[in-house]
Amino acid sequence: MKKRFLLLGFTMLLALGSAFAQQSRESFGKNRFQYRPFDWQYISGENFDIYYYDNRKANASEALTYLESEFDRITDLIGFPPYFKTKVFLYNSLTDLRQSNVGLNHAALNVGGETEFIKPYIEVAYTGTAQEFKEELLFKTSELLINEMMYGGNLKDVFQNALLLNLPEWFVQGAIYYVAKGWNAEMDDYVRDLVQTKKAQRFTKLSGKEAALAGQSFWNFVAEKYGKSSVHNILNYTRVTRNEEKSLLITLGISYKRLMNEWEAYYKKMADQANSSYVVAPRGNRFTRQPLRTVYYTSVKVSPDGRHVAYAENDRGKFTVTVKSLESGKEKNILRGGTRVIGQRVDYSVPLIGWSDANTLGVVGVKQGEYWFWLYDLTTQSKLPRQLEKFNNIRSINFSANGRLAIMSADFEGKNDLYLLSTRRDRTRRLTNDTFDDLDPSFIPGTNRIVFSSNRPDDTLRTEHKK
Repeated sequence: MKKRFLLLGFTMLLALGSAFAQQSRESFGKNRFQYRPFDWQYISGENFDIYYYDNRKANASEALTYLESEFDRITDLIGFPPYFKTKVFLYNSLTDLRQSNVGLNHAALNVGGETEFIKPYIEVAYTGTAQEFKEELLFKTSELLINEMMYGGNLKDVFQNALLLNLPEWFVQGAIYYVAKGWNAEMDDYVRDLVQTKKAQRFTKLSGKEAALAGQSFWNFVAEKYGKSSVHNILNYTRVTRNEEKSLLITLGISYKRLMNEWEAYYKKMADQANSSYVVAPRGNRFTRQPLRTVYYTSVKVSPDGRHVAYAENDRGKFTVTVKSLESGKEKNILRGGTRVIGQRVDYSVPLIGWSDANTLGVVGVKQGEYWFWLYDLTTQSKLPRQLEKFNNIRSINFSANGRLAIMSADFEGKNDLYLLSTRRDRTRRLTNDTFDDLDPSFIPGTNRIVFSSNRPDDTLRTEHKK
């Protein structure tokens, strides 16, 4: 069954009609600035409804298959089945997601005219690779189910638990991260640094990403030492006792303080083993100032003649590209753009930069919801702009030795492939066209040959032709 509806401009109303069997209604009282309308369609499964637009049914089917395959694992791990099917809204890019009005007002479901339920839906952007897409689907689903588990599915429970169930951020966010990611390298790197600083003694006062990663390490430790069944036992006892320390004592039989000491000792031992093979770079080698907590360096490139270095900064969606002379030390901001993102996921993959030649820097960024390519000449300080409207995501860019060609890893219609871009003419050529992800392409120095990484099972390039 397929249902179509439109999300239009500044006066938005989402009417799902028979798709929810007259049990759901979602209206939108707030609006975000939109550069385009969304013509939604959906497909249904046993536990999920997947909404998509444009020519993305293949991505929707992939998402549905993956989420259904993970559903039992997630619900068994946390010990909680959701009240309703989860509705998943898929966006072609983070830029499209930031235009969405779907998540501005969390509407309620009225079932049988008596009890109002919080409507379960998530929004996920396709960021350019199948693996990242699956990871984000898993994370958003885990986040929704754990919040529904801890705070309830109806409005009365949500309001009551919001007042009485005052759980620390590391406890809830850590559980979400662990259920979605298990053990991973980011958590491992962070917790090894954490247990070697005074922050380990202030575990409960951490916030944001730090709290989530620390909490993820805690749940990983509990699962490794006390078994994975302890995870859902602790979560369910927390719902009853409304206190995480009591639930830990009941489930594991040891005090909260002793458990935290065990957690610290467990990871400190791992950190000591890893540190024996690490060499710390001198602070005098630092190239830039200490950035703000919200600033990420997305790319750094040295010019072919070694005289300049360019680097890109992204501060919550607003970006700056800077060129620094390695001879004089002088810096110049050559390009600024982007939009500050509040309350949504930031796309830290842009801007992308690369040297076309020793005097020309290429930049890829987002402007008004579309990808743009600029060539900046250091001598004339001119910028040659060019719109790359066909792409939903651009992952990387690299230039040939003569600077006339650039090779890009980009997403078009939900498939990540390689594209050859002429820097002098408005021409783009597709080099691969299949379901595999082709990443980080680069010209081999002194040749027109390209090397890239891929999840394809062999070294054969296949092309899929539309019939």
